[in-house]
Amino acid sequence: MEKALFQFTTILFMLPATNIRSRGKNIVHPNRVWDTTIAKLAYLTGRWNIFTFLECAVILCSLVIIVLIIYYFLKETGVLYSSVVSPKKESIVISKLKYLMQKLHGLTECRVFLHIILIVILSRLTIFLLGYIATALFQNPQIGIFSSFEEIWNRWDSPHYIDIARNGYTNEGDSRFFIIYYPLYPLLIRVFSYITSDLFSAGLLVSNISLVLACYYLYKLVLLDFDNETADKSVLFLLIYPFSFFAGIVYTESLFLMLTIKCFYYMRERKWLMVGLTGFLTTLTKNQGVLIFLPAVIEYIVSSALIDKIKQRKFKMIWIGFLTGGIYLFIIPLGTLVYFAINRIFAGNWFMFLEYERTHWHTQFGFFPSVVKSIFANSTGASGEGLIRRISFWIPQSVSFSTVLLLILCSFNKLRVSYIAYMFVFLIISFSPTWSICGARYTYSIFPIFIAFGLFSKNRTLFLSLIFFFTIMLAFYTVAFVRGFPVM
Repeated sequence: MEKALFQFTTILFMLPATNIRSRGKNIVHPNRVWDTTIAKLAYLTGRWNIFTFLECAVILCSLVIIVLIIYYFLKETGVLYSSVVSPKKESIVISKLKYLMQKLHGLTECRVFLHIILIVILSRLTIFLLGYIATALFQNPQIGIFSSFEEIWNRWDSPHYIDIARNGYTNEGDSRFFIIYYPLYPLLIRVFSYITSDLFSAGLLVSNISLVLACYYLYKLVLLDFDNETADKSVLFLLIYPFSFFAGIVYTESLFLMLTIKCFYYMRERKWLMVGLTGFLTTLTKNQGVLIFLPAVIEYIVSSALIDKIKQRKFKMIWIGFLTGGIYLFIIPLGTLVYFAINRIFAGNWFMFLEYERTHWHTQFGFFPSVVKSIFANSTGASGEGLIRRISFWIPQSVSFSTVLLLILCSFNKLRVSYIAYMFVFLIISFSPTWSICGARYTYSIFPIFIAFGLFSKNRTLFLSLIFFFTIMLAFYTVAFVRGFPVM
């Protein structure tokens, strides 16, 4: 990409042209300049392929999204318009009215919670049954439905979390590389193992309880801005997303989703201490957890009318508000510092996880558009990747990346700018590793996409089409996972 930009710059500033005299000065004939520029551009673009244009398109889309985020942030804070009613006050009134409507319809929080528990149990049992049937049909017809459960589902990253839960972090043997996994999920597995007497069962318990709470708080969060139908659909899409089977097994996805959604819910309720504490736990769950600091700052600025107070020079009020609310946001990055400290204690280096990622796992952060370009190249087979790896790794990453990017572009003026900013930075970080094999699974943790799906599926035909597509893809990748294909 850098080489292409250099060549393009060379064209613009080093064009051969015919010099003609005009009042003692050398000037370039405009027709000759135009012809030469077209010729040079044709030569350069002829050397590019579709993936180079894709890389440029990703850069352009990213710049557009950044500009739109800034614009809608300024709009929400009141910089671009004068507003008599504070946006936050208006949202509180609307949320209270919707809450009263919920009561009038008889949908109490208790009944909603019980309903969510039921659909989560049914969805997970369906997935587990599908995994068993696939294993019995294609691998071992004599396998038992209960005795084989751990053998079927304890794959890829799951044994690593269980190893950390059993032995903790270490600096010896292959287990030393597991320090790249964040500590909260294995810690909870260890705690719940005192109830189940088994680490794998404890991991399942942690994951499925977290999934129930994630669905419940997603429902409550959506109701702050939208109707019951959108809330129901958002929860449904979360449960049938093609990689949602990870939420019910020993992976961090459901715990991370639960903590992230709760953190956003507390942001909207302006409970900043709870935002800080929940965000702290989020940063101890996955490396993307620290990204929640950005939407927390945006929501604090918007909800506290900080820009208006600065205009009115109410600095004392700003300071008091910061000490009683905003200061708690800085609890969030402390979780990342704790993780760095764990690296220092057990591996002797604050950033040893980065070294292990590079040397053992063969990945490091790269230039985001270039990584996306390579993903699409691998998806099409242009790089020589085999069919199985393309279906397992690259095609789902290409599709999920394109879907999230499209949802981001379509969500402006539909979702709050804090949601969109979170989606965007999460997408960039998740698709920046040079050896990106888990990008599709990572998109499952971007919870605002489920709200967007709920909003954009008002049309019945589109809604049923999405349900059909998601269900088929969920079944396909569930079967691929239990059969041992590299679905990560």
